Amino acid sequence: MQLLRLVWVAFASLRCCFAVALLLLRLACRRKLEHNCREIQPSNDSFSHFNALFSGVGYNEAKDMLPPDVFVACRNSKSSCTISGPTESVEKVIESFKEKKIFVRGVNVSNIAYHSPYIKPAAPFLHEALLRVRNFLSFYIALVFR
Repeated sequence: MQLLRLVWVAFASLRCCFAVALLLLRLACRRKLEHNCREIQPSNDSFSHFNALFSGVGYNEAKDMLPPDVFVACRNSKSSCTISGPTESVEKVIESFKEKKIFVRGVNVSNIAYHSPYIKPAAPFLHEALLRVRNFLSFYIALVFR
């Protein structure tokens, strides 16, 4: 019985060590990705003036009520969607929805127009940052598990 308990404690300790190693690896990958994104960030200011909103209308209703430079970013349900675009246009949409008594709430998106054509210029930068993380991860795994 004593031996079984000793084996169980050793196994539990091993599981904890493995979990800590996975958490540290996840943290290292996240830090590396953040560093890479800052390092290869585009020099122009093309990604900095965007906003989003959460609305109480579905995609089919919202698409006809939006100006051409604002897009439905996410279809949450039949009666709800997220809208994304330039800050000025999104603010006009918010005012328009409020006048029509439609539920609307601004969403903090850190000035990034997610799920819209405006994010497309960032794709090469994100791809390079992810490739660097993959290379870092390959090196880290080779180092740990040799």
